[in-house]
Amino acid sequence: MFINGQTKLEEIQVAFSEAFPYLKIEFFEKEHGYMEKVTQQPITETWRRVEEFTSNRHSGILYFDENLAVNTFEQYMKRLYGLNVQVYRRSKGEWLETWATDSWTLKEQNNRAKSISKK
Repeated sequence: MFINGQTKLEEIQVAFSEAFPYLKIEFFEKEHGYMEKVTQQPITETWRRVEEFTSNRHSGILYFDENLAVNTFEQYMKRLYGLNVQVYRRSKGEWLETWATDSWTLKEQNNRAKSISKK
């Protein structure tokens, strides 16, 4: 997907969930560290545009590479677009932060959530 300052946060969320149906991303005002739980509430006004949350004016194609580790993907979003994101995995009807498994790839996370949901 193409991202620029006019892109709405919800557009990124939808595209991510289309690529990984058992995962979702949430956006935050402040970043969190590697293998660290998020202690703040996610941004709920996802109709707002990227430019409202960052001074980073980078625009370009965002690839949802299934072979990226979660941590790498989160850092990539921060570095390229100035966005603080956390990946969540579906597990038995709940959304779990993936902080403890940040080293897993997006594909591994999605497959794990898929297998749990079939039980």
